[in-house]
Amino acid sequence: MKHNSELGFTLLEVVISLTVTMMIVMLLLGIFRVGLRTWEKGNQAVEGQQRIRRVLDRLKRQLTAAVPIVYPDMKTPTFRFEGFPDAIRFMSDFSLISGRKKGRIFVEYRVNEHTDGRKELVFREIPLPLLKSKKGVKREEMKYIRLLDSMKNFSFTYLVGNKKNALDLVWENTCEASTGCKWPIAVKIILHLNSGDDSTFLMVRFPPSLQ
Repeated sequence: MKHNSELGFTLLEVVISLTVTMMIVMLLLGIFRVGLRTWEKGNQAVEGQQRIRRVLDRLKRQLTAAVPIVYPDMKTPTFRFEGFPDAIRFMSDFSLISGRKKGRIFVEYRVNEHTDGRKELVFREIPLPLLKSKKGVKREEMKYIRLLDSMKNFSFTYLVGNKKNALDLVWENTCEASTGCKWPIAVKIILHLNSGDDSTFLMVRFPPSLQ
């Protein structure tokens, strides 16, 4: 039987047209999904970098506001600074917690390691009056707050030595009273997100009055 084009499309032609249309739609959907995933990864990376900058900026502000402990009945101030590769403790006049009353606080930053090897940075603040209070510190004041997570590495190092002679200065992994270090000259923070990323450095130098 002869084909008559005036009668319209045959069933085979309709099936072929629909198949081609579906293939084009699936291809476009695939391209859209790849583009969406790429955008989401890029957006997450940007948000992650912005969060890192905010955290490091606030950490720097808190370190630069570090102070010794001074009690009214003491003739000389007590320097309370403890620095380790995975933790740092000091007193500061700057709080990261919004709404907290102004005053001297005890600050602790700590690096925890997950079972998969990834690391997180947490911190806590305890107002000095609570440390001196006979009632002790409330449980909620002892809780740690997570600042950063899923990092390959995060560590602290400390510049110590004779500040009058540059040749005597050295970066150490610890700075505490038991090792004769009452306060470092500077603190360097090394942050490494992933194996393929460059490290992020932050160095904070303390005023001579604390060294």
